[in-house]
Amino acid sequence: MSQAGAGQWHYTDHGNQKGPFSAEQMAALLRAGTVRGDTLVWSAGMAGWVPLAQSGLAGLLGVPPASPGTFSPGAGPANPDSFAGAIQTCFAKYATFGGRARRPEFWWFMLFGLLGGLAAGIVDLALFGLAAEISPVNNLFSLALLIPSLAVGSTSSSAAGTGARAAP
Repeated sequence: MSQAGAGQWHYTDHGNQKGPFSAEQMAALLRAGTVRGDTLVWSAGMAGWVPLAQSGLAGLLGVPPASPGTFSPGAGPANPDSFAGAIQTCFAKYATFGGRARRPEFWWFMLFGLLGGLAAGIVDLALFGLAAEISPVNNLFSLALLIPSLAVGSTSSSAAGTGARAAP
């Protein structure tokens, strides 16, 4: 690539290509948390898609090089394909009905709701017994999950592929 900051940049978001963006726009996306060091980027003159931290743009934006296979909590959004990452992502986007949630994010969050509901039911049983007509702990837990469950359910991706598209 001739000049790292020159030209137009593209990035992928769950397999969907976004762009083109200038280096300044990419910097704004980085500050907003839309892109991070492991986001795949491409610009004219590059052989293929590479993580932002390994691109020529990284030095201009002040992105530290990524260590392979590591995740630092302050480095950006959690991996929504993991159990904890899906929960963190869904609560971070509490009432965001735009965009797309990948299948693992959806199903991990649904599993969290199921397991949390079971735990809340056990707490209700221990506190109020079998004769209780109400289950306040379970009701509060379900109420807390109502909006993010609707949000992640309405934005679930039905696309089979998650890989990056070929360079334009």
